[in-house]
Amino acid sequence: GWDGAERRMVRQLLDAGGMPNLRRLADRGRFVDIGITNTTDTKAGWAEILTGYDYQRTGAVSNREFIPLGRDYSVFHRIKRFFGTDQVATAMLGVCKNMKCAKPEDFYYAWKADLDAFDCELAWNKETARAYNRRVTQSVLDFLGKAKGRRIFAFVHYNNINAAGHHRLYDSKEY
Repeated sequence: GWDGAERRMVRQLLDAGGMPNLRRLADRGRFVDIGITNTTDTKAGWAEILTGYDYQRTGAVSNREFIPLGRDYSVFHRIKRFFGTDQVATAMLGVCKNMKCAKPEDFYYAWKADLDAFDCELAWNKETARAYNRRVTQSVLDFLGKAKGRRIFAFVHYNNINAAGHHRLYDSKEY
């Protein structure tokens, strides 16, 4: 998940030969355009992506209007149930502040039983984007090393583009 990445700009950069690492990743896997049906703020958008249900079903209307998401809504729970707990490793890594806490309304609280790895030590607003990316990526590499031999489903959250958009505007060079 690349929070705040404007699809049109990402496509333009990819088509122009920019972002070669993302291009290689997309060529080896998939680049999926996911449409959000209502608000695209953090909780509502990621709730829809990580459950497959829209805001009318989840109650995740926005960062402010949000009800607890039960375990059965979690894609992590459904994947574990389908493949078997020891057959798939699941993770939420680099999770942003709107998803991380141990309060009933936050994702982790309801889903932690189905996560093999969780890293929410986010400090993107205190670090440079490069340092943040390295830290999140190191969490991913650590998880992959531990999950060897199993199927893997991981939600990896890169928030530095979103931060640049909020702090520097969405049409800035930094964004």
